[in-house]
Amino acid sequence: MSEDLFELLDPVKRINDLLDQQDNIVQSRDVDGKYHPSGISGCARKLSYAWLKEKPQHRIGNALRRTFAHGHAIHDMLQAWMSKVYNGELDGYWTTFTAELPIGNTEYAQQYNIAGSTDGLITLTCEGKEPIKVIYEAKSASVSSWGGVSSPMPKHIEQANIYAACLGASAVLFDYYNKNTDKHKYFIVPFSQELWDQTTEKLTEVTEKITQGELMPREYSSFECRSCGYYYTCKPELHTDD
Repeated sequence: MSEDLFELLDPVKRINDLLDQQDNIVQSRDVDGKYHPSGISGCARKLSYAWLKEKPQHRIGNALRRTFAHGHAIHDMLQAWMSKVYNGELDGYWTTFTAELPIGNTEYAQQYNIAGSTDGLITLTCEGKEPIKVIYEAKSASVSSWGGVSSPMPKHIEQANIYAACLGASAVLFDYYNKNTDKHKYFIVPFSQELWDQTTEKLTEVTEKITQGELMPREYSSFECRSCGYYYTCKPELHTDD
């Protein structure tokens, strides 16, 4: 009976099939024509496709889907903790924490065609002083990669710096969470005007090329292209002369 029941339920196959099917789903954010902070670092060709609302063919796969789902669950947990910790009086400041705060309606986001949401925003207010705003960014990692983290990754800094620019934050608090040991590494990074200028220059170049009927050059990378939704459109390895 038990063997027959297990064969009927077959959770391994059914869950694998469920996750495999996720690659066929195209979300509204996939074709909204916006630049998303998580995708601005690295290859600029994909930004051209994003602007043109090219429909992606996801290549994330079963294993990485599980990793993403685990990460999303961890984010929910960390954001819930932050909401409780930074909600009230703190050494003379009144603090609030806002999770999943969108930036799309800000001046900079509209100017540079950006859309997205930060993991959180900590706001500290005190009478007679300017409010202090701090972006919160959570990153989960396995023990093997977490052990080598001694500072935030450059692509994470660029992503969070975009949120800081749009929301007027002076710093970013990074929370690198070890999925195996439940330990944290925290880093505070000040907002960088220089990095923001570099980001806006890149986005401006992408937009200008499109208005001229051109796309940004392909940037082949076996690691990045492996999961890129625009791989079948771009086919970078066939255009190594770009």
